[in-house]
Amino acid sequence: MVMRHATALNVALQALYPWDSSVDYPGRIKGMLALFHTRVSKWAIREWRRGRNPTPQWALDLVLAELHKRRSALDHAIALIEAHNKKPAD
Repeated sequence: MVMRHATALNVALQALYPWDSSVDYPGRIKGMLALFHTRVSKWAIREWRRGRNPTPQWALDLVLAELHKRRSALDHAIALIEAHNKKPAD
């Protein structure tokens, strides 16, 4: 997928919410608003993602924390499946 706006925030949010941005996927924008604790409007997020306005440090900190949390959850899921696959078949 080619990103029109390859800002750090846009890349991070695309990783967290991987649905195609050309489609208004239900919950995609609401998920982003919830990530920022509804402290900002969807318009502000759009401007940050496009690089038109600088993303505040507090917002970047929230995104980074969520990325670490998601990575941890993915690593755990991978480990469980790999452990399951190593068990001998009955």
